[in-house]
Amino acid sequence: MGSFSQSSEMWVRSYSNLALVLIASAACTPSFSQGGNPRGLLAVIKSEKSDDTTRILAMTELAYNYWTTKSDSTLLMADQAIRLSSKIHFTKGLARGHFGLATYYNNLGNSASALAHYDTALAYSNETSDLLNIGRIYNGLGNLFVNFGDFEKALNYHFRSFKIKESQHDSVGIGNSLNNIGNIYYRLGNYSKALDYCFRGLALRGSRNDNIGIAASKNNIALIYDKLGDPVKAMAYFSEALKSFRAAGTQRGITYSCHDIAQLFMRQQQYDKAFAYLTEGLHTARQMKSTERIADFKVSFAHYYNAIGHYPEVNQNAKEALALAQGSGLLDYARLAYQEMALAAFKTGQFKQAYLFQSQFIKLTDSIQNEKKIEKALEEEFNFKEEKNKLEREKKELISQNTLMKQQWLIYGALGALIGVITVAVTFYRSSMMKKKSSDLLAIQKNELAAKNEVIVEQNKLLQEAKGQLEQKIEERTHDLKISNQELVNQNLVMEQFSFMTAHNLRGPVARLMGLSSLYNYTNLSEPFNAEVMKRMQQSSADLDEVIHDITEILRIKTGIQDPLVNLNLRETLDKIVHQLREPINEKQIAVINELDPHIVVHGILAYVQSVFYNVISNSIKYCDPSGDPEIKISSAKKEGQCIVTIEDNGIGFDSEDNREKLFRPFTRFSTVREGKGLGLYLVKIQMESMAGQVHVSSKINSGTSVVLHFPLPHQE
Repeated sequence: MGSFSQSSEMWVRSYSNLALVLIASAACTPSFSQGGNPRGLLAVIKSEKSDDTTRILAMTELAYNYWTTKSDSTLLMADQAIRLSSKIHFTKGLARGHFGLATYYNNLGNSASALAHYDTALAYSNETSDLLNIGRIYNGLGNLFVNFGDFEKALNYHFRSFKIKESQHDSVGIGNSLNNIGNIYYRLGNYSKALDYCFRGLALRGSRNDNIGIAASKNNIALIYDKLGDPVKAMAYFSEALKSFRAAGTQRGITYSCHDIAQLFMRQQQYDKAFAYLTEGLHTARQMKSTERIADFKVSFAHYYNAIGHYPEVNQNAKEALALAQGSGLLDYARLAYQEMALAAFKTGQFKQAYLFQSQFIKLTDSIQNEKKIEKALEEEFNFKEEKNKLEREKKELISQNTLMKQQWLIYGALGALIGVITVAVTFYRSSMMKKKSSDLLAIQKNELAAKNEVIVEQNKLLQEAKGQLEQKIEERTHDLKISNQELVNQNLVMEQFSFMTAHNLRGPVARLMGLSSLYNYTNLSEPFNAEVMKRMQQSSADLDEVIHDITEILRIKTGIQDPLVNLNLRETLDKIVHQLREPINEKQIAVINELDPHIVVHGILAYVQSVFYNVISNSIKYCDPSGDPEIKISSAKKEGQCIVTIEDNGIGFDSEDNREKLFRPFTRFSTVREGKGLGLYLVKIQMESMAGQVHVSSKINSGTSVVLHFPLPHQE
């Protein structure tokens, strides 16, 4: 029973995360002060005074207004707007119509169709600089990528949406963005930050009397309190949210609140109350005709019947959920359905069936987590091979050019020699002819001969100079070819070393996984030792994932796949990284002295600059001296077209002089006091060099470390 009770807890965690993502989507309904209320929009559509563009925009606003209560009307209005916009070539109408369809499909749980329409809508919106629609699209994409588990991309989209809404003074939209950002921090386990953003969003929505938004924020706050172990506050917020959703007739919101309240009652073993809320939620989901919501409730009913011991009903509901999930590509619900069937089979003594269902659960879990990583690894491998082939072609081309140039200069030399021979022959011929002339012309002939000899000497000098220049060019070209060949040899050596170290660092976690799997007792799943084995297998899997992530980043930089260089405010970028690391800084009581000029702008790549600051400062935190007063000092100066940033700490340090040749080698560590992979300084070096910058490191044992970063300034400076 031990492993399956843990699986049940995993199910609760998985559902809580999934529910918060979906409630984030429901919280995205914007204020329609821009477009008016539904009655006003219908009046604009029906009015004979309205032109086609006005009527189309009213249709798209009405479609957006209806998506939480009348999803079929959203589909109808968005489709009609696209048809009419296509006839009159109205790009703005096409953009907003496709956004309406994306919202509709996202509401149904059809992520693939939603993503396709978001992409089309964004392309049209960029053509017309429709900031209102671009902000909405970023908001929708943020919630969609949360469903995909890509939290970094989701946060990026939500912050971009938040920035646009601030520029448009859209207070309700700002409230939605704050709530959505809070949702992602919830998924990341940062509950204090999640509550902060959700409460800020709730306050802003309250000031605008946005009742549906207020209800959605309260439901999300309830989920966070439930996760923090405060069921009293959680139930209070859940109840207020459900009451508001019912009053507004917001079906999606009703399903979320009913589901969340039912889960809370099940954990308190109040199964009658849980059944009532699950029944109301399923009825509402069927009215919505939402495959995703129905599948969600079917999984929850299976969980409910498992809790009260009605195992036939478990299989019936789980199989219905599985059919819905597999038909719509909802892999997470399919995964949870297999887990419930495995638990029911285990409790009824059907151990073989339980093993098969649990295997399907693990298979889907691995598929969801690893599919994107495998595709990315294959893509990087393909790019690496392409780069290698490109270098070999360039080498052959250089050799061919060198051979051709030597042949050309040999021809030039032969022609020069031939001209010299002809010149001498002509001179002697004329001389012999002149001797036959009368003696009176002898002096004149001698003078002419002397003049011609001078011409020959001058021509010989010119030939010698040309020969010298030719030999110099050949030497220079040969030198360049030697340098190129040496660079290729060095690159091959680096790649061989990199491949060896990569295999070495991958072999460790893989060997541990293989060893641990052999220790797992498959004949007695409830053995307590199995839990420790699984815990260590999870840690080994996390180590393997970290190594693969670092290797992928290095290969991406080496193959030249990077964003363009832009002007960046260095102080703003640094402040964000320091804010991001504030928890370990506060935990170790490190004093950060930031003397960086707030007005310095450099030419770089935002992601690389952030990564450089993160690696350097996190190293200073990791290797600080806890016995003293740890301190990190950051300063800057301008010199010769560069911004020089110095980051100094008073940590435990290392002997940089003895390790000078190994300083920037990958997978090289200089201290065993803390754990690490030895990739930090190597990443900093290649990222700085890809931005035409430099990095220098000096350190002494027990005297701290100094890292000097040279960033290029914009050209106008």
